[in-house]
Amino acid sequence: MADAELIRKGKERERKVREVFDKYCGDNDQLEQDEILTLLDELGLLKNLKTSNTEYLTECMVMYDKDGDGDIDFEEFKLFYNNAIDNAAGKSKPGKSKTSSGLSDDTKDARKRLAEEKARKKAEEAERIRQQNAEMKAKIAAKNKGGDSKEMDDEIKEARKKLAAEKKAKKEAEAQRIKEENAARKQKLKNTKAATDNDLLDDDGVAAQRDKLKAEGKAKREAEEARSKQSASDLKAMKKNTKAAIDDDLLDDLVDGESVAARREQQAADGKAKRDAEEKRYKQSAADLKEMKTSMKAKIDDDLLDDVVDGESVAARREQQAADGKVKRDAEEKRYKQSAADLKEMKKSTDAKIDDRDRGSNF
Repeated sequence: MADAELIRKGKERERKVREVFDKYCGDNDQLEQDEILTLLDELGLLKNLKTSNTEYLTECMVMYDKDGDGDIDFEEFKLFYNNAIDNAAGKSKPGKSKTSSGLSDDTKDARKRLAEEKARKKAEEAERIRQQNAEMKAKIAAKNKGGDSKEMDDEIKEARKKLAAEKKAKKEAEAQRIKEENAARKQKLKNTKAATDNDLLDDDGVAAQRDKLKAEGKAKREAEEARSKQSASDLKAMKKNTKAAIDDDLLDDLVDGESVAARREQQAADGKAKRDAEEKRYKQSAADLKEMKTSMKAKIDDDLLDDVVDGESVAARREQQAADGKVKRDAEEKRYKQSAADLKEMKKSTDAKIDDRDRGSNF
């Protein structure tokens, strides 16, 4: 029987708590956090707390508002209710809050501090509203002293309804303000993005300037390529003429009083000087080509990599051009090396055919 009586009393207490809860909860059957202290005060549970109202509510909100949405349903409220009873009895033990695994201690502490700060602000607002409700009830009670209690309850209810409407309007205004601020921020971001015109080809004169620079660069590269081809052709012709001019059987001949050997030495010296000059010109060509490459690279506007020309991004076109340019440069470098090797071989071949023993002979 004792157990049955306890169960009956527990159900009766829950029914009464539910009645008070229903007076404050909204249509969604949930109580806003800032109304918790007002409700607990009406239930007579705040006067015996061992801690301040704010401290008690801060602790409970951190522990019991599990989904963190700021609204308290009846099952959650029962935890607040029971904890207030335990607090008054000096045995409040809300328990440990759930922590995220895998986080560092510093991160956990930071999150805990942030949650406590947020909960404290809400608890302070709840205490302010509780005091406001208490003052309102006291004024109405004094006004209706000795009057009909039902009439007083109706007036309190009406006053509370008015406060709720004011709070709702304030909340909606704040939500609207935040919405407008977000919209303004979004528009500002959009305008900023629009102002940052990455597609400079649409600007007056920029497209024409880009085309001009492109044409000039192409013309310069083509001229350099033509000069390189001409140099290779000249070198080939010189090599052919030098080989044809070598007459090993005539080294001892006299021409105009000068031995062929002596003349060949002079021709070899002249050929060497000419090759040295050609090699110097090649090096200068390579330096010019390198400088041209540097200048062209400096003129490239990397901010235009996002441009799209003829359905292809400038970045993709630039990468293809860079690849083509590298292939050309590699081929040119290979040709230079081959020319140098040919020069060296030609020099070696020429020197080998000179008969030093007959250089001083004459008839």
